[in-house]
Amino acid sequence: MNSVNTLSRKFALLFTIVFSLIIVGCSGTPSPEDIVRNYYKAVDANRVDEAFSYYSLKGVANQDLTSMRQKLKGLVSEQNRELKKNGGLDSIQTTIVQQDGKVAVVKVVLRFKNGKTHQGQLKLVQDGGWKLSPM
Repeated sequence: MNSVNTLSRKFALLFTIVFSLIIVGCSGTPSPEDIVRNYYKAVDANRVDEAFSYYSLKGVANQDLTSMRQKLKGLVSEQNRELKKNGGLDSIQTTIVQQDGKVAVVKVVLRFKNGKTHQGQLKLVQDGGWKLSPM
C-alpha cells in the first residue's frame, strides 16, 4: 500500500512539472521589448516587409493606408542605410519606461559596430499583440 502512495506522489509531481513546462512554453507572447529588438534586427538585415509588420495601422483611416505604408517602408529603408553607415548593429538594449494594458513606451539604446550609440523612445500599442505606433 505504501508503494502505491509513493508511486501516486511521484506521478503527481511529474504531472505538475510537465504541466508547468507546457504553460511556460505556451506563454510566448512577445513583450514590447521583444518587438523593439525584433524590429531593429529586421531593419539591420534590410528585411523591410518584416520590419513593417511590427507597425500597427490601427487608427489610420482607410484612405491614408497606402500613404502610411509607403512612408513606413521608406522609414525602414532609411534606418537601414543609417545602420550601414555606422557599420551595422552591435547590440540593442531596451527598457520599458511605461506600460499599461494598451500602451507601452520603450527606451532603446542602439550600439553600432563603429562604437557610436543612438538612443530614443518608441511607443507601442496593443493591436493583436504589441506593435509599434506610427503616430
